[in-house]
Amino acid sequence: GSYWLTRSIFLRALGFVYGTAFLVALHQNKALIGDKGITPARNALKSAFERGKVKRRRREEWLRQRQNYPKLGDKDEMNPVWFWF
Repeated sequence: GSYWLTRSIFLRALGFVYGTAFLVALHQNKALIGDKGITPARNALKSAFERGKVKRRRREEWLRQRQNYPKLGDKDEMNPVWFWF
């Protein structure tokens, strides 16, 4: 193609932008993520773990409740109703 020079310049410029962004992030991450950073990782991970435990407990409770619903193939009076749907 006739756009090889434009493509080459564009890709090199894009590489320069990404490289600069990586170097800036490398320099700033120590101050942003550490124990004394803007969002201390230890506190953020602890709160995420607690939210996960609550979510898991709710999911397990929902599954326990779901097991009590009548199922297709059970020998009970509700089964003929399911065939209408």
